[in-house]
Formats: sequence, C-alpha cells, structure tokens
Amino acid sequence: MTILYVITELHEGGAENALFEVASRVAAEGHSVHVVCLYGGQGAVGERLRGQGIPVHQTGRTLAGGLLRLLRLRSVVTAVQPDLVHAWLFHANFACRLAVPGHVPLLCSLRVCEPRKSHILLDRWTRRRVNMYIANSEDVARFAQKQLRIAAEKCRVILNGVNVSVFQRDQTRSAIYEKICGLTVGRVDPQKGQDILIRALAGLPPDIPWEWHFAGSVTSEKFGRRLQEIANRSGIGEKLHWHGQVPRSELPELYKQANLLALPSRWEGQPNVLLEAMAAGVPVLSSMTDGVQELLQEDEDCLRTVSPNTSEAWTRAMVEVWEHPEERAKQIEAGARLAANRSWDVTVAEHLEVYRASLEGRCRKSVKV
Repeated sequence: MTILYVITELHEGGAENALFEVASRVAAEGHSVHVVCLYGGQGAVGERLRGQGIPVHQTGRTLAGGLLRLLRLRSVVTAVQPDLVHAWLFHANFACRLAVPGHVPLLCSLRVCEPRKSHILLDRWTRRRVNMYIANSEDVARFAQKQLRIAAEKCRVILNGVNVSVFQRDQTRSAIYEKICGLTVGRVDPQKGQDILIRALAGLPPDIPWEWHFAGSVTSEKFGRRLQEIANRSGIGEKLHWHGQVPRSELPELYKQANLLALPSRWEGQPNVLLEAMAAGVPVLSSMTDGVQELLQEDEDCLRTVSPNTSEAWTRAMVEVWEHPEERAKQIEAGARLAANRSWDVTVAEHLEVYRASLEGRCRKSVKV
C-alpha cells in the first residue's frame, strides 16, 4: 500500500507523536509512506520522520493562505498517487475533504471531543466525504456519533499506545515523599487547565513542601500571561518551573524526576501523557476528562480522578495524595500494568486492518454489475 498521512503541523504534541509512531511502524512493515503537513514541517516530529526515511511535504509556512494550501495538497496527492489518505487533526481533516479526489479513500482521525461549534458544524457538513473515522477512545467515538452525526459503522476506536521501555524507570522507587515534585505535560492553553492547577497549588497548606514543573509550548500568549499573574498574586511564582517545549528525547527525564503528574484538562480525547506517566511509575491525578473512564475500566487503581474540575477539589486531592503513600504505591503498580498492555504494535496492526478494509470497500464499489 501507498499511504499518505496529512496532519496540521509537525511540532511536538500528542497527536503528532502518535502519527510518528503509526507512520514509522507502517513504513517498517514495507508499505510506502508519505507525510504532508499544512505548516511546521521543520518541527521536531517532522525531523524524526525524515530520520526514518519518510518523505515529509509541507503546503505552507503558516496556517494562513487556505486556497493555495489546498492546491498544494492536491498536487502532492497527484504526485504520490496514494492508495488512501489518512488525515489527523481538525484543519488537516477539513483540508483533505476539500482537496483529496473523491476516488481516493479518506480516513480521518478524531483525537478530542471538540467543544467549538464552528469545528463541529464544519465536520458535520463535510462528513459524507470521509470513508472511515478513527477515534482514540470510546468517548470520542460517542461524541462523533452524537455531535458530528457519524454512523456507528463508520467509526472505529483504536486506542493510543505507549513506548514503555522509553519511559520506564526503577519501579522499586519509594512512594514516600520528602516533597511533591509535580509535573504537567501539555501545551499552555485554556484547554489544558493550567489555571485550575495553579490556583489549587496556591491553596496547599504551608507544611506541604512542593515544586511544580510545566512542559509544553505556549500556544496562547494571553493565557500564559494570565497564568503568571495568578502565580505572582498568590506568591508561588518561584515554585513554578516553566520548561517550554521539551524535546521528546528529554521528556523521559522529566518523568523520572517527578512523583506526581496532574492533568486538569477541560476536554481531551484520551491523553497520551497519562500512559507515559504510568509507564514511568508516576502517580496520576486527572480531571474526569474524555477517555479517562476507559482507563479506569481497564484498571480502577491506575489513576485518581478529581471531580469537579475545580481548584478547591484539586487542592483537596493533592493533600490526600501527600498523606497516603500506600495509595500512591498501589497506583504506581496498577499504572505500570496498564501501560504494559498498550503496545504501539497493536495500535498499528489495527490501523492496517482498517486500511485494508477501506481499500476492499473501494474495490467492491468499483465493480460493475
């Protein structure tokens, strides 16, 4: 098969790294793989793809210039002549529906339960062009069927994987803390809820020693300034460490230094960072965001949820984590079990199964009776 992957951009990110894992493994299976991004082709994920010998094409330098970008995307499709196109993330999904010829099967990955009405409406209006949707959790699949009005038979759930060997550390490390060394991984954006967490940290009792590390690019400068103002007003600015965008190769070290991961997201799909933390033996506190319930169904002890997703509830949860090392040890063990069962090889095998079914469906439709 010749497969063309299309994604919005190729800087560090959960969806971008998932595409890398899938595309590189599909290529290793002997298939011809090309990747197109709308912008950011020189990002870290783009460089890793090139390092695997996978051609990376770019339609523009920024997200502006829509018509020209569609023409360039169409020209890449014409040049590559793929058997199918697999698009990732909203802007790439939408662009492919406009630019990919109708005879080429189009698959679209859904990664989050998108709350923005404009995105929902555009997805809904163009959904008939898509041959198959791939959701990364049951929550996302239900969202697609209810909000985007996608037929159940056109939506396949394929769960995220994790490279356990990359993140795994000595699991015998003591669950006894001298202080909380917290970590939050994700772009600095209102979706990720860092404002909720910072207010919660400001409410911790003074007898609990702590520091907190944030890894992720700033996608909203206004929101980033707001976070700094909250921290400074609360007098905790010196305890917060902002690492910015951390290279993928350095991220495991941050996990190894942490003894608590927090995910206060307002919405998600099923966050890769939770699996990475579990693989690294880091206890997890998470909002009851999309995809989390499925992790709990796999192992009810793998993480602890914070509900409602308010600063007051987060403060209480962190105090309880500090006071109960036996619960932390139990969570570390359960998280390691769950992560061990999430192989990217399984994820890729399921993708290839969907690809073959899509091509068989195209062949059946082309047969004249």
